Formats: sequence, structure tokens, C-alpha cells
Amino acid sequence: MRRSKKDDSSSTMIALFILILCYRVHSCAPNAAIFDRDTMAASLIFQKDVIYAGEFTCLPPSSNGTRHLIRFAVAIFNPSNCSLRFQNYPSPLRVNYWLYDASDMLRSASYFNLTCMRDVRCPFDPEQALQAFQAREDSHFLNCQVSGISPNCSFYNSHRIACQWIDITGLSPTVSYTMSLQLQPSVDGLGIGLLNESIVNFTFIPSQLSAGLVVTTGAIIAAVLTFTVPIGVFYITSMIMICRRKRDVRIIYTHTMQ
Repeated sequence: MRRSKKDDSSSTMIALFILILCYRVHSCAPNAAIFDRDTMAASLIFQKDVIYAGEFTCLPPSSNGTRHLIRFAVAIFNPSNCSLRFQNYPSPLRVNYWLYDASDMLRSASYFNLTCMRDVRCPFDPEQALQAFQAREDSHFLNCQVSGISPNCSFYNSHRIACQWIDITGLSPTVSYTMSLQLQPSVDGLGIGLLNESIVNFTFIPSQLSAGLVVTTGAIIAAVLTFTVPIGVFYITSMIMICRRKRDVRIIYTHTMQ
């Protein structure tokens, strides 16, 4: 039975489509997602904060009172030329961290899960921005229905988020420490083959880091008084001066009869 030219043409188109699809799938570099070291290093701050027992699940109930915290952001960059997609599970990715002192003794260790991976920071280069925009339009990253990171874009978790910290209460803030971070697939296996699991290190002395702003009730009251008291004094003084001037000035009306 002879095959028509139409059938041959259709087969050729299908084969070409499969080749293009395979190229797009395999164009993703293995272990593409990496930590953005510069962004994360710039986010490190040393903060003294008042914690109440049971306020945060990432701290034991005994963590009550003033705590010394190293806060840091998590930035994950996609340097590949294709979109990295993660299924939208409660914990699509995991970040492990360890804190060592200068003698390599482990001082703290824990992990936290990252949910709803999405594009937060994208490049300003017009061509790269267009690629990232098209990737987001295709996969709807911004609404978190499909978790992922577009080409040349980054996911960013601010250091201001609760539990985005290492508690060093009881440790000396004037000596050197090394914080080790690792990206790992979640317990569901999400992210396997997409995450660079190499450990990155940040060495610092807590007391030499920038100090984070602690927003407490007392700080809010002090800020309000700082602005309202001078304004109130100026307003009251102005009203007193105006009233005195009205009392001292005599206004004479002249009426001319026609």
C-alpha cells in the first residue's frame, strides 16, 4: 500500500515537532536553580528582637524574651534558557542550613520549606525581560497555580519574613561564624534534577553586620510622639499668638453717608 505525499508530509511535520520539543526539554541545564550569593550576602543582618513563648513555631516554647537573630534572605536564580517548573505542593523546595563557629563546631542546624515558587525579580535587559514575560504568560507563574522560575529570573524571600533567621542567643556576637546553606528537593521529591544542591557558605561576625530595625509597640509610640509633639506644640503656639494679635488690634470702620 502506497503512502501519499500528504501522509509523508504529516509524518515529517510530526517528527520535526518532536525534535523541537525534545530540544526545548533538554536545553534546560541540569541542576539549574542556584542560590544568588551576592543578594543573600547583602541581606545578612544582626537583630535583637523580643520573642514571646509560642509566637513562632520555628523556635522552642522556651524562647521567651530578647533573642539574638541572624536574619537572611533566600534568593534562587534560574540562569538557564528555559522555565523551571515545580508542582505546587505545600513544600516544593527545602533550604537546609547549618551554623559553625571558627573551630568548625556545629552550633545550630535546621531547615525551612519554600512554597509557591514564582518570579519575583526579573532582568531589566529588554530581550531577557521579554523572554521572562513570555515564559510567565505561558505558565502563569505569578498566580502560583504553577510554581516555577522563568529564565534569568529569581525567586526572593525577604529577610523580614518570620523564621527567616538563625537564633544565636547565648553565642558570642563578636566572633566569626560560617553559615552553610543547601538547596534540596522537598520530601515529595519535587525539584530533583532542577536544583543545584552544592552547599554555599557565608562567613561573618554578627556584631559587624548591619543592625535590623526592630518594630515594637514602644518604637511605634516613640515614632508617633517624635512627629506629633512638635507639630502639636507649633499649632498651639500659633493659635495663642493669633488670639493675642486679634485682641490687641483695633479695627476702625469708616462709613460714609451719601
